[in-house]
Amino acid sequence: MADSSSRLRLLKPPLLWTTAALVGGILLHIDRVPAWVSAAALLCVTWRLAAEIRAIALPGNFAKIAVALMLILAILARFHTINGLSAGTAMLVVMGAIKLLETHSQRDRYVVIGATMFLLLAA
Repeated sequence: MADSSSRLRLLKPPLLWTTAALVGGILLHIDRVPAWVSAAALLCVTWRLAAEIRAIALPGNFAKIAVALMLILAILARFHTINGLSAGTAMLVVMGAIKLLETHSQRDRYVVIGATMFLLLAA
């Protein structure tokens, strides 16, 4: 069984940097979005990192779509819109985190970094 330091070495630096950027963007909004938004986003980040070290499997397409729809509906229920700074920021936080779950290529990482840039602008 590998210890935690060898598992960290299994994480690829591009994924680590992308994840660190997204977490930084999430943390900038932790006091501006509902707690469940931050929790859901950080859960997705944890899930992606755990999948990278082969501790658990990545979710399938059906699961990702179901989670995305549930989070969109929760945002609509909370804000009654997806427009505006607060609702849009909450939406961007969860969508960036869900995109991280399906990040495999450099292009995917660029999309997550792009979402993170918009999170920085919204801060």
